[in-house]
Amino acid sequence: MRSNFAFTKYYGMNNTSSAVELKYEATSIKNFLLKKLGKLTTRRGLTQTGSDTGSLKQLGLTHYISGATEVQIKVEGTVIQKLTGATWASMSGGTGLTTGLDMNFCFANGYLYGFNGTDAVRRATDTLVTTVAGIPVGKWAIWWRNYLFVGGVSAYPNRVYFSNLGDPETFSASDYIDIEPGDGDALTGGIGTKDKVLFSKKGAWYYLVGSGTNTFAIYPITYDFGSCNFRGITNYGNDVWCVDNEGKVRSVIRNQYGLFSGQDMASEFIVQTLETINKGSLDTVCSTYIDGRLLIAVPTGSATKNDLVLVYNGDAPVADGKSKWTTITGWNPTCFDAYDNTLYIGDSNATSLVFSWAGNDDNGTAIDCEWIGPEMAFQNEGRKKRFLGVKWFAKPLGDYDTSILASVDENTFGDLGDLNLATDSPLWGATDAVWGTGVWGVSGKVGDYFHYSTGCSVIGTKVQNKISYQSENGEAEIGSHVIYFEYKKWRPE
Repeated sequence: MRSNFAFTKYYGMNNTSSAVELKYEATSIKNFLLKKLGKLTTRRGLTQTGSDTGSLKQLGLTHYISGATEVQIKVEGTVIQKLTGATWASMSGGTGLTTGLDMNFCFANGYLYGFNGTDAVRRATDTLVTTVAGIPVGKWAIWWRNYLFVGGVSAYPNRVYFSNLGDPETFSASDYIDIEPGDGDALTGGIGTKDKVLFSKKGAWYYLVGSGTNTFAIYPITYDFGSCNFRGITNYGNDVWCVDNEGKVRSVIRNQYGLFSGQDMASEFIVQTLETINKGSLDTVCSTYIDGRLLIAVPTGSATKNDLVLVYNGDAPVADGKSKWTTITGWNPTCFDAYDNTLYIGDSNATSLVFSWAGNDDNGTAIDCEWIGPEMAFQNEGRKKRFLGVKWFAKPLGDYDTSILASVDENTFGDLGDLNLATDSPLWGATDAVWGTGVWGVSGKVGDYFHYSTGCSVIGTKVQNKISYQSENGEAEIGSHVIYFEYKKWRPE
């Protein structure tokens, strides 16, 4: 008897569980986002921001805002530059840095302060860069409750300095806190939250509370993990997420309350992906939050720069306890800057380029999108079935093809055909519409039926579908699909 299964939801990727244990989760998702129920949406592309200034990687990226004055700022080589119109140019006083050092910025009291752990701290406005002698030469800083906290000073790897109240450029001789200096570990970063400031080591997290020199106090959050670096720490809602020194994604605040596995988060769904991370290059990790999504860029395999972006689609219409993870490929970010509702990306390649997350392709390169679904056994994993076909739907976009593929019983994926995203249904008011030649009013959906016999075996116990799409013409929406099959009759041997 003919049966069918309607695949009406798209959840995130889950390569921790066996593919046959999944239902609406996928084994792999590349360059699709989870925006709408029952749809996969291709991500936006990258568009170059400003001029090409040479052949260097980007060492820092930020923005300066003061009233109506707004300017983007970046660091490459030995120079701090700003964007004027469409041109990046060296800022006045922005030269003389030690070459090749990442610079992290902190905004405090109307100035941007830049830290690279070696050079005197730089203070920047929209027009001028100067040096500040009074601030400890650390690698990062946090402005919290009108105190500037500085860490990453090479001579004191477990020390956090704090400024005078309201004066980020004045530090008294005894205004510092040593966080468990004899433990053989070192501070790697920190971040401010609404009610506390957090500090990480390679193997631990701490938080500081209080309102001044006499009331500051440090307490541990967890000794189970820390953060691999400063740029990998991100505020996410009421939580803080990071990448630890083993390459796992971690929720920090939940661990303060003993919820070590968290809820629908962290590394539980993407173990196989995280196992590919190059643990020897975790110092390159960077992360950001934009438009309801957490993005974490990591190096994989033997890569020494970030070549994979893990995307946690926090606002996705996904059931509790199911994955919200997808991935982005084709990017090599060394730093992010979320500014004016747009994400900007500093490239780690020797290109001297900055990109905005906007556009139809990756600065002229098509985006390779892929979804590999679960292995569908339809509650009868061991029973033989004849797989008849699959009907797939999508939102009309234009004369562009999405490849539909399938694999039966884990064999090589076979190509079943292309789902064309051009609608044949005329729109009201169209000058070329002819009565009787189209179905009026259904131009919001396209669909096609694909026979499994076209590209693969049809007899087996389970089937796995795959879609592949070259995106360079806007955000495509791939919708639900229906799998048709029939159970083979049992015959005695």
